[in-house]
Amino acid sequence: MMHRACKYFSCFVIIFSGLSYASADSRTVFFDKDFTLSIGESVQVESGLGFIKFIKVLEDSRCPVNVTCVWAGNVKTEFEILDNDRKKTSIFLNTGFQPNKVSLPGYTLQLLSVFPPKVEGAAISPEEYRVKLSIKQSH
Repeated sequence: MMHRACKYFSCFVIIFSGLSYASADSRTVFFDKDFTLSIGESVQVESGLGFIKFIKVLEDSRCPVNVTCVWAGNVKTEFEILDNDRKKTSIFLNTGFQPNKVSLPGYTLQLLSVFPPKVEGAAISPEEYRVKLSIKQSH
């Protein structure tokens, strides 16, 4: 009996996790068009190539806009990719280091920028972060 319940629970988790990407908030993004995501937001890639979800900012060492620095800094971001086989993959993209883009089945995803700019003495809360991304079709 317990084995059967676990089996059904596993199916529920798999189905529910897939549905979290295809929510009413999900929109389709198109090749060669830049788009913006906030943390927790997901988009479907043109031609049904899967979903991209912005998970979190792992590091933000950018130079504040009101300070003179010798180094521009880096923002390291985490994304979750859900492909057509419902396989989830975590990817990490940077603004100041490599990788800033990744090749995925059918397309390349590139991190272009992160908003808002960092300001000395002002913290950025997770819900304020936005990333600007680009997708290019692979040939």
